[in-house]
Amino acid sequence: MNTGNNKNENEEKNYFTIGQISTMLDIKPTILRFWEQEFEELKPIKNKFGHRVYTDSDIDIIKKIKDLLYGKGLTIKGAKSLLKSQCKIRNSSDIKTKLTEILDILKGSTMSTTKEIIKKLNESNNSHVMYFFEQLNKLDKDEFIKELQQIDFNKIESFYNEYKNFKKQAIYIDPTEYYPLTMSKNNIEIKQIGIKSLIKGEVAFLTVAGGQGSRLGYEHPKGCFPISPVKNKSLFQIFADKILFYTRHYNNDFYWYIMTSKQNNEETKSFFIDNNYFGLDKEHILFFIQGQLPTLTLEGKLILKDKKSLFLNPDGHGGTLNALLKNNLIDHMIKNGIKYISYFQVDNPLIKMADPYFIGYHIKEQSLVSSKVIKKTYPEEKLGAIGKINGINSVIEYSDLSTEDLNAKDQNGILKYLMGSIAIHIFNVDFLLNFTDKMPIHFAIKNVNGYSFDNPERPEIKDFKGLKFESFIFDIIPMASKSVFFETAREEEFFPLKNKEGIDSIETCVKGQSMLFHKWLKDAKFTQNNYNDEKIEISPLYAPDYEIFLSKSAKDNDKIIKAIFNKDRKFKNEIYIE
Repeated sequence: MNTGNNKNENEEKNYFTIGQISTMLDIKPTILRFWEQEFEELKPIKNKFGHRVYTDSDIDIIKKIKDLLYGKGLTIKGAKSLLKSQCKIRNSSDIKTKLTEILDILKGSTMSTTKEIIKKLNESNNSHVMYFFEQLNKLDKDEFIKELQQIDFNKIESFYNEYKNFKKQAIYIDPTEYYPLTMSKNNIEIKQIGIKSLIKGEVAFLTVAGGQGSRLGYEHPKGCFPISPVKNKSLFQIFADKILFYTRHYNNDFYWYIMTSKQNNEETKSFFIDNNYFGLDKEHILFFIQGQLPTLTLEGKLILKDKKSLFLNPDGHGGTLNALLKNNLIDHMIKNGIKYISYFQVDNPLIKMADPYFIGYHIKEQSLVSSKVIKKTYPEEKLGAIGKINGINSVIEYSDLSTEDLNAKDQNGILKYLMGSIAIHIFNVDFLLNFTDKMPIHFAIKNVNGYSFDNPERPEIKDFKGLKFESFIFDIIPMASKSVFFETAREEEFFPLKNKEGIDSIETCVKGQSMLFHKWLKDAKFTQNNYNDEKIEISPLYAPDYEIFLSKSAKDNDKIIKAIFNKDRKFKNEIYIE
């Protein structure tokens, strides 16, 4: 009786390579090849890479041959004769079954697609990644082929050639100008320009949020991590509350673009759905996925992470630009009248995402790319240094500067390269639309865990060195005809969340927020005391920045006093203002 399961049985058929059979049955590959020549019953399929592919029925025949030769002590001639009498002669039905097996192997998404991928893998000397392909079920085959289709083999080859031919050279930089904090705080002109642009809806927000919270001991999207001092609001909620305030304050529904990763996209979107998009219009929140690049061996070959997928890594924050273009989001911005993108990373809860001074300065200076900078606390701090290379504004990775430059001082004894970039930028949308220059590629050697093919017949999972490629968003700065740097205060806008403990940790991030809010209260004359480790949180729904807080709190004197003092007029250890 036909149960309707034949299709599934074919899809789940097991295939084994000669190396696997050798291990399973303790028979050398050379012996197996000899038996294939001598015994007509043993005819494994060969795939496009020349690997012998055995089925369960082939294994049964090998076991019989082994028993006849080693167990019963027969000669090859005797074993051949006895085996022929034991095995049924293959008829037309057997041939049909074997052809079906071949078709099963070639099925990925389509046979022609699989053949095309195989050709590219052969040409690039990467045929090893199909080693386990015959063992996969149809769904896994399809997914693996789709993954391979995304690989630009020519681009990866060019990246690897850059790595091979790379010779580290000294970087010669000169100091560059920046707009100092002392000037921006008193510039009403640029503030009004920024406010006008916000009211007109010319600004959108872009959050880079592809990372997981693994370094925090949190196996979820980092943006979901609870980090506000009192209410434990997530990073995403802090940003959403700020946008909701701006929406009401400027009477404008702002667009929020969030770049996720393949790993965390679905969980991130579910987090927003579960929280009803934090009160924002869901049509104005657009998620898009960051691109990925293959990690290579130091010999330039693709790496299998497991039997059905490659070892991939995110293509760096510079990949934001390609992802925007690929998802037609630049066109979306232009269609909706957006001229400027306020860019920031998900790990910085103090971001002034709608800073009218910064936006206004960017517009007034007719800059295409503007970047916020802060004073470094010590020469080796891991912030990109700003400077000029060949007379052009640039951000240079701290690790690319010589020890001499890191510690160089000017005639006043101040660090020559004092200002560091904190990954807060404004981009002109039309500049990104017309951007055609190639983003420089950066590479790093990192530890990976995947299949090693040191022994091609017996690949095994192990740790080894891999080559990771990525691009950096600040590499777009030298490509702009006009760019500027804008100073901000560390204590007002930069306490990032990167580590579980130590520098830029959960503790320092929470404390940094409380210290800032205490300063707001002190400057507004609600207290004269210094900060004493109180947990203080001022919701962005009340005031997302210092100036707005000073203005509102002056009118809400009784409300603020009630929130910050106990009945005995002592400062509370935990304060929340909303």
